[in-house]
Amino acid sequence: QRVHIMLTALLYRTVGPHPIAAKLANALAATLGIAAFGLLAGRIFSPTVGLASAALIGCWPSHVFYTSQNFKEGIVCGALMGAFFLLTPHAGAPRGRENITIAAGLALLAVLGFFRSHVMIVAAAALAVAAATALLRRHGSRRAAVLALGQSRAVANP
Repeated sequence: QRVHIMLTALLYRTVGPHPIAAKLANALAATLGIAAFGLLAGRIFSPTVGLASAALIGCWPSHVFYTSQNFKEGIVCGALMGAFFLLTPHAGAPRGRENITIAAGLALLAVLGFFRSHVMIVAAAALAVAAATALLRRHGSRRAAVLALGQSRAVANP
């Protein structure tokens, strides 16, 4: 709640008491999340599927502009989809930027935790299972998968 209040106060102090400013900031965060979702769907399925998915989500007014609370759903959508996009490896990724991409994805999960901690825990668990599955496929041993899940559990429950 404090983060939400501080962000709202900062926005109104910066631009003045204009209610449209908070709506536009929220719409921008949600739009970035939709773009990340579309890019991820395009990476997994095809660019056409990614574009269609992003367009369908973008047409849902309550998802982008008419959310129930400023600086909640838009930022949650942006952070969650951005984290999934950044933390999902792909074949065409440029070499040498893995650590920056991972750090950005984890930072988005941390932002998500400030607004919806229960969603962050589920997202982190989903990513841990995906990492374990990828390690299992790559190395063919259960030891690698158990190690990945054990590390993610230690991070989630310090």
